[in-house]
Amino acid sequence: FGGDGLNVGKNVPLRNKSSNLSAMTSLKYELFDGVNLRSDLHFGKTRANYLEGYFQTTYTIYHEPGHDNPFIPDPVKDLLDARGLTSLAVSRENTDQERIDVDVTRQTYTGTVAIDGKMTDTVNWQIFGQYGHYDSKEVYSGERIMAHGQEASDVILDPVTGEPICFSATARAAGCRPINVFSANGTPQDALSYIHHAPLTYAENSQIVAGAQVSGDLFNLPAGSLAFAAGVEYRRETIGVRV
Repeated sequence: FGGDGLNVGKNVPLRNKSSNLSAMTSLKYELFDGVNLRSDLHFGKTRANYLEGYFQTTYTIYHEPGHDNPFIPDPVKDLLDARGLTSLAVSRENTDQERIDVDVTRQTYTGTVAIDGKMTDTVNWQIFGQYGHYDSKEVYSGERIMAHGQEASDVILDPVTGEPICFSATARAAGCRPINVFSANGTPQDALSYIHHAPLTYAENSQIVAGAQVSGDLFNLPAGSLAFAAGVEYRRETIGVRV
């Protein structure tokens, strides 16, 4: 159909909209003589929003008795008839179907607590624990249901009203509205609710660590002191994704 094509670069932002929040606190306190409590807390949150480019789709358009798309231009119909074809593929940048709006929120927080002291002048001990959690939520508003887009482009004339309708009766009952893939503005607003959906992906990851350790010098040898270290640690990590 000619034209100058689509400059996709105009739809790509130089910088996405984002906001960040972070906080950190640290505490050190002497519980008893030579016994210290240490604690650290960290928190971070990021939110970003951006628009993806327009969605490109290849539609199959039919031209046969009882299944003839009324939006096919007459010159194209003549060409299909001349070559004995009953369908054609139409690739299209769906600039009339809105862009995908992506909203991403991520946050992380970690807390650690440790108590340490001395067993003797040369032997140290420590007990510690840590908990960390990360979660992410991604929402893609305006994402396409490919099968629904194809159903909306598969159009016939209603034998009763003479108006364009979706070919599939099941799709019509579910809310399908016809779109004209041969027109730059061929997607009416009432068709978008059937074509679009907003999938949500939620992911989280947590970690628990606890342990104890003791280290120091046992006694002196001719070449120096005999040092040792021993410890035990428990670690548990979980991850989950929901879509």
